Amino acid sequence: CFGMGKIFWTQVKYKEPRTAYPDTGLEYWRFENLKWLQKESGIKVLLLFTDSTGKIYGEWLDNLQEEKHGGELNSKTGDRMIYFWLKDLKNIIELVK
Repeated sequence: CFGMGKIFWTQVKYKEPRTAYPDTGLEYWRFENLKWLQKESGIKVLLLFTDSTGKIYGEWLDNLQEEKHGGELNSKTGDRMIYFWLKDLKNIIELVK
């Protein structure tokens, strides 16, 4: 993404609305790839999540705090996961202004 003097990478993940759990996340290998991309390119990464409610929320990669809750494996794929508290994620408008 670029405009208004800003440039950054964006990863967007579609999730079901988070009503049963206070967190959201993605595969750990994807997270590590984003860290590598940011380091190699020198361009910041913005990780965003959206769902059927239409909300778009997330945080800059450098600001994300990993949340541990014991469910670190995806039960469908067996992939290692990384999770973040919803309370720590911001609305997209706050992140790009």
